[in-house]
Amino acid sequence: MLAQKYRLQGKDVIFLSRKRQYFSAGLFGFFYRKQYPNNQFHQISLHITIKYSKRSTQRNVIKRAILGQIQEEMLVTKPISGYYYKMFMVVNKHKLDEFQQKIANLDKKAIIIEVQKQFSYAWDKFISKIAQPK
Repeated sequence: MLAQKYRLQGKDVIFLSRKRQYFSAGLFGFFYRKQYPNNQFHQISLHITIKYSKRSTQRNVIKRAILGQIQEEMLVTKPISGYYYKMFMVVNKHKLDEFQQKIANLDKKAIIIEVQKQFSYAWDKFISKIAQPK
Protein backbone atom coordinates (compact mmCIF):
# COMPACT_ATOMS: atom_id res chain seq x y z
CA MET A 1 0.00 0.00 0.00
CA LEU A 2 1.20 3.48 -0.78
CA ALA A 3 1.88 5.98 1.98
CA GLN A 4 -1.04 8.32 2.59
CA LYS A 5 0.63 11.37 1.05
CA TYR A 6 1.00 9.45 -2.25
CA ARG A 7 -2.72 8.50 -2.39
CA LEU A 8 -5.56 10.65 -3.67
CA GLN A 9 -8.45 11.67 -1.45
CA GLY A 10 -12.05 11.15 -2.51
CA LYS A 11 -12.52 14.79 -3.48
CA ASP A 12 -9.45 14.59 -5.76
CA VAL A 13 -10.84 11.51 -7.51
CA ILE A 14 -14.14 13.27 -8.15
CA PHE A 15 -12.31 16.36 -9.40
CA LEU A 16 -10.13 14.35 -11.80
CA SER A 17 -13.01 12.35 -13.22
CA ARG A 18 -15.03 15.53 -13.84
CA LYS A 19 -12.16 17.32 -15.60
CA ARG A 20 -12.07 14.53 -18.19
CA GLN A 21 -8.36 14.77 -18.94
CA TYR A 22 -8.18 11.07 -19.79
CA PHE A 23 -5.76 8.73 -21.51
CA SER A 24 -6.36 5.05 -22.21
CA ALA A 25 -3.78 2.44 -23.17
CA GLY A 26 -4.33 -1.29 -23.13
CA LEU A 27 -6.15 -2.47 -20.04
CA PHE A 28 -5.85 0.79 -18.07
CA GLY A 29 -7.11 4.33 -18.32
CA PHE A 30 -5.64 7.36 -16.56
CA PHE A 31 -7.45 10.47 -15.36
CA TYR A 32 -4.68 12.95 -14.68
CA ARG A 33 -3.88 16.53 -13.80
CA LYS A 34 -0.63 18.36 -12.99
CA GLN A 35 0.30 18.28 -9.34
CA TYR A 36 0.49 21.43 -7.23
CA PRO A 37 3.98 23.03 -7.52
CA ASN A 38 4.81 22.54 -3.83
CA ASN A 39 4.24 18.74 -4.01
CA GLN A 40 7.27 17.01 -5.48
CA PHE A 41 5.64 13.60 -5.92
CA HIS A 42 2.81 11.93 -7.82
CA GLN A 43 -0.46 11.11 -6.10
CA ILE A 44 -2.04 7.91 -7.38
CA SER A 45 -5.26 6.00 -6.77
CA LEU A 46 -6.59 2.91 -8.45
CA HIS A 47 -10.07 1.49 -9.02
CA ILE A 48 -10.88 -2.02 -10.21
CA THR A 49 -14.51 -2.21 -11.25
CA ILE A 50 -16.90 -4.70 -9.69
CA LYS A 51 -17.64 -5.86 -13.25
CA TYR A 52 -14.27 -7.60 -13.12
CA SER A 53 -15.32 -9.72 -10.15
CA LYS A 54 -17.84 -9.41 -7.37
CA ARG A 55 -15.28 -10.91 -5.00
CA SER A 56 -13.09 -8.23 -3.47
CA THR A 57 -10.22 -10.67 -2.95
CA GLN A 58 -9.84 -11.08 -6.71
CA ARG A 59 -9.93 -7.32 -7.27
CA ASN A 60 -7.38 -6.80 -4.49
CA VAL A 61 -4.94 -9.22 -6.13
CA ILE A 62 -4.87 -6.89 -9.14
CA LYS A 63 -4.61 -3.76 -6.98
CA ARG A 64 -1.74 -5.20 -4.97
CA ALA A 65 0.09 -6.28 -8.12
CA ILE A 66 -0.09 -2.77 -9.57
CA LEU A 67 0.69 -0.95 -6.33
CA GLY A 68 3.56 -3.33 -5.68
CA GLN A 69 5.07 -2.50 -9.05
CA ILE A 70 4.59 1.23 -8.45
CA GLN A 71 6.43 0.96 -5.13
CA GLU A 72 9.12 -1.35 -6.49
CA GLU A 73 10.00 1.01 -9.33
CA MET A 74 9.51 4.13 -7.17
CA LEU A 75 7.19 5.64 -9.79
CA VAL A 76 5.65 8.13 -7.35
CA THR A 77 8.93 10.00 -6.98
CA LYS A 78 10.03 10.08 -10.65
CA PRO A 79 8.87 13.19 -12.52
CA ILE A 80 7.39 12.91 -16.00
CA SER A 81 8.96 15.58 -18.22
CA GLY A 82 9.84 17.58 -15.12
CA TYR A 83 6.29 17.57 -13.70
CA TYR A 84 4.39 15.57 -11.13
CA TYR A 85 0.76 14.52 -11.56
CA LYS A 86 -2.36 13.50 -9.72
CA MET A 87 -3.52 10.24 -11.36
CA PHE A 88 -6.60 8.11 -10.97
CA MET A 89 -6.21 4.78 -12.75
CA VAL A 90 -9.17 2.67 -13.84
CA VAL A 91 -9.63 -0.55 -15.75
CA ASN A 92 -10.73 0.09 -19.32
CA LYS A 93 -14.21 -1.45 -19.48
CA HIS A 94 -13.91 -2.11 -23.22
CA LYS A 95 -10.89 -4.38 -22.66
CA LEU A 96 -12.22 -6.10 -19.55
CA ASP A 97 -13.86 -9.11 -21.24
CA GLU A 98 -10.75 -9.82 -23.28
CA PHE A 99 -8.61 -9.64 -20.13
CA GLN A 100 -10.93 -11.92 -18.15
CA GLN A 101 -10.76 -14.56 -20.87
CA LYS A 102 -6.99 -14.29 -20.96
CA ILE A 103 -6.55 -14.93 -17.22
CA ALA A 104 -9.46 -17.35 -16.72
CA ASN A 105 -7.28 -20.45 -16.33
CA LEU A 106 -4.21 -18.86 -14.76
CA ASP A 107 -3.05 -19.25 -11.18
CA LYS A 108 -2.51 -16.28 -8.86
CA LYS A 109 1.19 -15.74 -9.65
CA ALA A 110 0.55 -15.85 -13.40
CA ILE A 111 -2.30 -13.33 -13.00
CA ILE A 112 0.01 -10.97 -11.09
CA ILE A 113 2.67 -11.23 -13.79
CA GLU A 114 0.11 -10.59 -16.54
CA VAL A 115 -1.37 -7.57 -14.72
CA GLN A 116 2.09 -6.09 -14.14
CA LYS A 117 2.94 -6.58 -17.82
CA GLN A 118 -0.29 -4.83 -18.85
CA PHE A 119 0.38 -2.01 -16.37
CA SER A 120 3.94 -1.51 -17.64
CA TYR A 121 2.64 -1.23 -21.19
CA ALA A 122 -0.05 1.30 -20.21
CA TRP A 123 2.37 3.29 -18.02
CA ASP A 124 4.95 3.55 -20.82
CA LYS A 125 2.26 4.73 -23.27
CA PHE A 126 0.99 7.25 -20.71
CA ILE A 127 4.49 8.65 -20.15
CA SER A 128 5.16 8.94 -23.88
CA LYS A 129 1.84 10.77 -24.35
CA ILE A 130 2.54 13.20 -21.49
CA ALA A 131 6.13 13.79 -22.64
CA GLN A 132 5.08 14.85 -26.16
CA PRO A 133 5.41 18.57 -26.77
CA LYS A 134 2.10 20.20 -27.65
